[in-house]
Amino acid sequence: MTLLHKIRVGLSGLLFIGFIGVVYVAYVVLPSTRANFASVMLFPNRRGATHVFGLQKLERNQSKISQTSHTGSEQRFLFPLGLSMSGGPNYHFKHVKVACQHAMYLNRTLVLAPISRHKEDHSDTHAAVSFNSTFDVTKLSDIVTTISTDEFSQECNNNVDAVFVRAYESPPVLKRYRSFYETDTDSVTELLGVKFPGVSIIPKTTKEEQSIIESALNSKCSAILITFSFEKSRIKDPVIPSNLKPNIASSVDRHLKRAPSVTHAADALRSVVCDGQPYLALHWRNKTGEQCSSDKWDKSTCQQLLSSLTAAGDTFTNNIVRIMSKHQLSCVYVAYLPYSQEIIEILSRKIDHISTASDIMNVKSTNEEIASLVDDDYMFSLLEQEICYRGEVFIGSAWSNWADFVASEFEAEKRPVYYLYGVRGSKTDDVANITITQDNSEIPRP
Repeated sequence: MTLLHKIRVGLSGLLFIGFIGVVYVAYVVLPSTRANFASVMLFPNRRGATHVFGLQKLERNQSKISQTSHTGSEQRFLFPLGLSMSGGPNYHFKHVKVACQHAMYLNRTLVLAPISRHKEDHSDTHAAVSFNSTFDVTKLSDIVTTISTDEFSQECNNNVDAVFVRAYESPPVLKRYRSFYETDTDSVTELLGVKFPGVSIIPKTTKEEQSIIESALNSKCSAILITFSFEKSRIKDPVIPSNLKPNIASSVDRHLKRAPSVTHAADALRSVVCDGQPYLALHWRNKTGEQCSSDKWDKSTCQQLLSSLTAAGDTFTNNIVRIMSKHQLSCVYVAYLPYSQEIIEILSRKIDHISTASDIMNVKSTNEEIASLVDDDYMFSLLEQEICYRGEVFIGSAWSNWADFVASEFEAEKRPVYYLYGVRGSKTDDVANITITQDNSEIPRP
């Protein structure tokens, strides 16, 4: 390394700044902790800009898995899988987040894979939505380099060589995830022509897992199959050290933002939502009502549960009013599905100013950009998320992936967020026990 600067950090640490070839490196040595940090790696990209990558802690014998640091001119890629598996778009967005985290940590180029629509999406459009239509790639490029699927196909000759994936020693779970993997890779191959390793790539033991992850670390063209072990920061990640993961995840939450078409529409609606006043945003998803509206449960069970929910309405509304008063807000924007119209009637008993999607519908005829989003279920969902994100305070269902995406943005920016639980939709739940609380490790999260 060619040394450019040496700066003292604290009482005993030293910061070395230099470069190796075309790669600039800032290296911190902290003798008191016997730890070294490669804190910033700056790579010139194709547009002449510079990318700042996340912290990579380098300690001797820290992990059985070697930390592969790629400093040559050859790009290495990470293709996010799990984007066409079961679940709605926000379940897929979680896969994108985790792929971003690993691309950031490993200094890999993220492939901008398309995302599947919800199986219940009735919009007259194609099943897959482009990454660029969903997220702001320019904003994301502040923390990771990105590449289109066409460019990736050329760079990798339509082949993924290895996959980052966890071991599943339970035969039923292994079978389930091999099925997910097969479904997802078949869908991507059909859509893009990219080929992947067979289902045997999913390991059955931790020893196999280590070997497979080593292979993925050393491969130019790798994919990542996101599973719950990767998604939840409280579960040990086989690639990213646990002490670094929260900061990396927070950085992704601050940079994975909705596409410009969505934010521009939200700008145009600024004076419409709550008449331009600051507001509390509430995401209400009554899972019980969702199940009952589709006749999945018997009518007597539904009647009992829904009656209990209605009876809890006043207590729930009082809690909303209390939070609004605490934050000096007089309006609430409610994002909800059509079968939950009753929640508006319940809230209206004690809240005078309520804004909903109907306010947006009333102005869509005057703005083509808004109309194009409103008429597309996938895009309108993104628009409502953006509106909730712009609220002063957010209350979201603790187990909802939709709410979790917005809540994670609030948490990353240290803004007030509350979680609603007690309406999960299980027949065994006491649905009358609707509770609102700030983050609590005991509360179930998706």
